[in-house]
Amino acid sequence: MNSPNYFIITPKGERYNNTKKIGDTEILVNNNIEDGHKTNREGIVVATPMGYNGDVEVGDTIIVHHNTFRLMRNQRGVLVNSAKHIKDNLFYADTYYLRIDKEGNKYSANPYVFLKPIVIDDFIHGYKEHDNIGEVVFTNSKLEDIGITKGNKYLFKNYRNVRYDIDGETYYRMKFDDLVAEI
Repeated sequence: MNSPNYFIITPKGERYNNTKKIGDTEILVNNNIEDGHKTNREGIVVATPMGYNGDVEVGDTIIVHHNTFRLMRNQRGVLVNSAKHIKDNLFYADTYYLRIDKEGNKYSANPYVFLKPIVIDDFIHGYKEHDNIGEVVFTNSKLEDIGITKGNKYLFKNYRNVRYDIDGETYYRMKFDDLVAEI
């Protein structure tokens, strides 16, 4: 199955990342299907669009929008698949934010950049993430050409830090034009 315009993907694991294993016991940490933070965002590429010449290959993992694999309720309260559902465990994605190749290397999709939040030790509140500063972790060749490289720290605009949990780490995803200044 190929699409003229879309990546065909299947979820990597379950549709929701809402359990945590403690010892031998698996605990449900969230049972709310409306909460996008626990929706799986990792999809394994089954097919690329027809005539596609990009970097994504069949078998790569791509990070997609939180609604891609989500279950939701329609106007009558009936549980339905997202609009991106094709059939069985297949979905389509028109865009992606991060590509993870078969060797585990991670590359952001232009114009997106992923930053690791800077943790500060606040005397009153203890350790907390700084609201508007992060360190570049995942970038791409187009962004590197203009100087946005791994390890650089940036101040970014308010409310641009879309949170992603990848491999047990927290990252902020934003467009590169949300970066205000290198610090």
